[in-house]
Amino acid sequence: MKNNHTKTKVIPHTRATVAVHLILLDGNKILLMRRKNTGYQDGNWQVPSGHVMEGETPTGAMVRKAREEIALTIDHTELQHVHTSYRVKHDETGTRVDIFFRASLNARHVAIGSLQHCDRLKWYYPETLPEDTTPHIADAIIASGRGIIFAEHSLAYVMGNPLYGMAAK
Repeated sequence: MKNNHTKTKVIPHTRATVAVHLILLDGNKILLMRRKNTGYQDGNWQVPSGHVMEGETPTGAMVRKAREEIALTIDHTELQHVHTSYRVKHDETGTRVDIFFRASLNARHVAIGSLQHCDRLKWYYPETLPEDTTPHIADAIIASGRGIIFAEHSLAYVMGNPLYGMAAK
């Protein structure tokens, strides 16, 4: 009897790191923080953000990161999902899924939560973000303001932007 089974090449599933980002509004302005000593995008502006840890939900991670990074106590019910982006693997950190939430300051105070990883907080209008805002962050801020809830970023997107430090030579 002949075996009619053929071997099929198994292609591994993508394993992605999930990060959360907070678009915190005070009126029409968005809070940005300048990164330092993190090993990723140091010197550039981003919104408060961080990785979702094992066993943690995205909203739980965002509540934790708001407290750690900008000393803001926020409830998960205040977070509105406004955008998700997918970035293909472009460095040792791997493929990324970035989830963006929006919330309002509502007369609360923010402060740098870790002077080791941030040297400045500043409020910006979305249309006047600094040139050294991390590209996928700036894109998500603009997209979420236009009601675009999903974006994909290819390797060409990353390679073509000098702020990622990988621009083609």
